[in-house]
Amino acid sequence: QVLTSTGAGSPPAFEDAGGEATYVQFPATQVASADANRLDDYEEGTATITSASNGGTLTVNTGSDTLAYIKIGRFVHVQARLTFSTASSPTGSLTLSGLPFAPEDVAEGGESSHFGSLTQNANSAFEGLEFYLWGASANLNGRHQGRTDDGSNCANFIDTGTTLYLAGTYYATD
Repeated sequence: QVLTSTGAGSPPAFEDAGGEATYVQFPATQVASADANRLDDYEEGTATITSASNGGTLTVNTGSDTLAYIKIGRFVHVQARLTFSTASSPTGSLTLSGLPFAPEDVAEGGESSHFGSLTQNANSAFEGLEFYLWGASANLNGRHQGRTDDGSNCANFIDTGTTLYLAGTYYATD
Protein backbone atom coordinates (compact mmCIF):
# COMPACT_ATOMS: atom_id res chain seq x y z
CA GLN A 1 0.00 0.00 0.00
CA VAL A 2 1.08 3.56 -0.72
CA LEU A 3 0.30 6.57 1.47
CA THR A 4 -1.04 9.47 -0.62
CA SER A 5 -2.71 12.86 -0.18
CA THR A 6 -4.74 14.87 -2.65
CA GLY A 7 -3.59 18.19 -1.19
CA ALA A 8 -4.38 20.69 1.54
CA GLY A 9 -7.43 19.85 3.61
CA SER A 10 -7.54 16.21 2.54
CA PRO A 11 -6.66 13.44 4.97
CA PRO A 12 -3.83 11.13 4.00
CA ALA A 13 -5.05 7.83 2.60
CA PHE A 14 -3.58 4.50 1.61
CA GLU A 15 -4.13 3.31 -1.92
CA ASP A 16 -5.16 -0.29 -2.27
CA ALA A 17 -3.98 -2.51 -5.14
CA GLY A 18 -6.66 -1.01 -7.40
CA GLY A 19 -5.63 2.59 -6.68
CA GLU A 20 -8.68 3.26 -4.46
CA ALA A 21 -8.18 5.32 -1.28
CA THR A 22 -8.59 3.46 2.01
CA TYR A 23 -8.24 4.85 5.52
CA VAL A 24 -6.99 3.53 8.82
CA GLN A 25 -9.98 1.92 10.48
CA PHE A 26 -10.13 0.26 13.88
CA PRO A 27 -12.60 -2.47 14.82
CA ALA A 28 -15.43 -1.65 17.26
CA THR A 29 -13.75 -3.93 19.81
CA GLN A 30 -10.00 -3.65 20.31
CA VAL A 31 -7.88 -6.47 18.93
CA ALA A 32 -4.89 -6.16 21.23
CA SER A 33 -1.43 -6.73 19.83
CA ALA A 34 1.57 -8.11 21.72
CA ASP A 35 3.72 -5.68 19.72
CA ALA A 36 4.17 -2.54 21.86
CA ASN A 37 4.86 -0.49 18.71
CA ARG A 38 1.59 -1.36 16.97
CA LEU A 39 -1.30 1.10 17.21
CA ASP A 40 -4.23 -1.18 17.94
CA ASP A 41 -6.81 1.02 19.64
CA TYR A 42 -8.72 4.22 18.90
CA GLU A 43 -11.90 5.28 20.65
CA GLU A 44 -14.01 8.39 21.15
CA GLY A 45 -16.67 8.69 23.82
CA THR A 46 -18.00 10.37 26.94
CA ALA A 47 -17.96 9.71 30.68
CA THR A 48 -19.93 11.19 33.57
CA ILE A 49 -18.00 13.20 36.17
CA THR A 50 -18.90 13.44 39.85
CA SER A 51 -17.37 15.66 42.52
CA ALA A 52 -16.56 15.31 46.20
CA SER A 53 -15.24 17.47 49.02
CA ASN A 54 -14.29 16.69 52.62
CA GLY A 55 -17.36 18.46 53.97
CA GLY A 56 -20.56 20.07 52.75
CA THR A 57 -22.06 19.26 49.37
CA LEU A 58 -20.77 19.81 45.83
CA THR A 59 -22.91 18.62 42.94
CA VAL A 60 -22.10 18.91 39.25
CA ASN A 61 -25.14 19.93 37.17
CA THR A 62 -26.45 16.92 35.22
CA GLY A 63 -26.63 19.15 32.13
CA SER A 64 -22.87 19.72 32.23
CA ASP A 65 -21.35 16.68 33.91
CA THR A 66 -20.03 14.99 30.78
CA LEU A 67 -16.37 14.60 29.91
CA ALA A 68 -15.46 13.90 26.27
CA TYR A 69 -12.45 11.73 25.50
CA ILE A 70 -10.32 10.42 22.66
CA LYS A 71 -8.18 7.34 23.34
CA ILE A 72 -5.33 6.57 20.95
CA GLY A 73 -3.41 3.51 22.01
CA ARG A 74 -2.95 4.04 25.76
CA PHE A 75 -3.05 7.86 25.68
CA VAL A 76 -6.36 9.38 26.72
CA HIS A 77 -7.15 13.06 26.09
CA VAL A 78 -10.11 14.43 28.03
CA GLN A 79 -11.96 17.72 28.09
CA ALA A 80 -15.03 18.90 29.94
CA ARG A 81 -17.13 21.88 30.96
CA LEU A 82 -18.48 21.21 34.45
CA THR A 83 -20.91 23.54 36.26
CA PHE A 84 -21.70 23.13 39.95
CA SER A 85 -25.46 23.26 40.57
CA THR A 86 -25.04 22.91 44.33
CA ALA A 87 -22.30 24.22 46.58
CA SER A 88 -23.55 23.97 50.14
CA SER A 89 -20.71 24.91 52.53
CA PRO A 90 -18.06 22.75 50.78
CA THR A 91 -14.81 22.42 52.69
CA GLY A 92 -11.47 20.72 52.23
CA SER A 93 -10.13 19.12 49.09
CA LEU A 94 -11.92 18.91 45.75
CA THR A 95 -11.90 15.60 43.89
CA LEU A 96 -13.41 14.76 40.49
CA SER A 97 -14.18 11.12 39.65
CA GLY A 98 -15.30 9.32 36.51
CA LEU A 99 -12.32 9.04 34.17
CA PRO A 100 -13.16 6.63 31.33
CA PHE A 101 -10.03 4.44 31.76
CA ALA A 102 -7.87 3.53 34.73
CA PRO A 103 -4.63 5.56 34.77
CA GLU A 104 -1.21 3.93 34.73
CA ASP A 105 1.02 4.75 37.71
CA VAL A 106 3.84 6.12 35.54
CA ALA A 107 5.20 8.25 38.39
CA GLU A 108 5.52 5.32 40.81
CA GLY A 109 3.20 6.79 43.42
CA GLY A 110 3.71 10.46 42.52
CA GLU A 111 1.91 12.99 40.34
CA SER A 112 1.56 11.33 36.98
CA SER A 113 -0.49 13.84 34.94
CA HIS A 114 -1.57 17.47 35.23
CA PHE A 115 -4.83 18.84 33.89
CA GLY A 116 -5.31 22.50 33.12
CA SER A 117 -8.53 24.24 34.04
CA LEU A 118 -10.18 27.62 33.73
CA THR A 119 -12.57 28.57 36.52
CA GLN A 120 -15.47 31.02 36.16
CA ASN A 121 -17.89 32.42 38.75
CA ALA A 122 -15.86 31.15 41.69
CA ASN A 123 -15.43 32.94 45.00
CA SER A 124 -13.70 36.30 44.43
CA ALA A 125 -10.73 35.30 46.62
CA PHE A 126 -10.06 32.28 44.41
CA GLU A 127 -6.92 32.06 42.28
CA GLY A 128 -7.90 29.18 40.01
CA LEU A 129 -7.50 25.42 40.05
CA GLU A 130 -5.34 22.82 38.42
CA PHE A 131 -5.97 19.09 38.70
CA TYR A 132 -3.58 16.17 38.86
CA LEU A 133 -3.61 12.39 39.00
CA TRP A 134 -1.73 10.82 41.90
CA GLY A 135 -0.25 7.41 41.14
CA ALA A 136 -2.83 4.96 39.84
CA SER A 137 -5.78 6.75 41.47
CA ALA A 138 -8.61 7.41 39.03
CA ASN A 139 -9.53 10.63 40.86
CA LEU A 140 -8.53 14.09 39.68
CA ASN A 141 -7.32 16.05 42.70
CA GLY A 142 -7.68 19.83 42.75
CA ARG A 143 -5.12 22.31 44.01
CA HIS A 144 -4.57 26.06 43.74
CA GLN A 145 -3.16 26.96 40.35
CA GLY A 146 0.57 27.63 40.29
CA ARG A 147 1.12 26.49 43.87
CA THR A 148 2.57 23.32 45.32
CA ASP A 149 0.20 22.92 48.27
CA ASP A 150 -1.93 19.82 48.61
CA GLY A 151 -5.20 21.57 47.73
CA SER A 152 -6.66 20.81 51.14
CA ASN A 153 -9.01 23.82 50.99
CA CYS A 154 -9.88 24.09 47.28
CA ALA A 155 -13.53 23.13 47.76
CA ASN A 156 -14.00 26.17 50.03
CA PHE A 157 -13.82 28.44 46.97
CA ILE A 158 -16.47 26.71 44.82
CA ASP A 159 -19.86 28.46 44.71
CA THR A 160 -23.15 27.42 43.13
CA GLY A 161 -22.77 28.30 39.43
CA THR A 162 -18.98 27.88 39.34
CA THR A 163 -17.89 26.45 35.99
CA LEU A 164 -14.67 24.49 35.40
CA TYR A 165 -13.25 24.06 31.91
CA LEU A 166 -10.91 21.09 32.14
CA ALA A 167 -8.48 19.50 29.66
CA GLY A 168 -5.63 17.03 29.99
CA THR A 169 -3.99 13.83 28.82
CA TYR A 170 -3.03 10.74 30.76
CA TYR A 171 -1.61 7.27 30.16
CA ALA A 172 -4.11 4.43 30.69
CA THR A 173 -3.39 0.92 31.93
CA ASP A 174 -4.86 -0.66 28.79
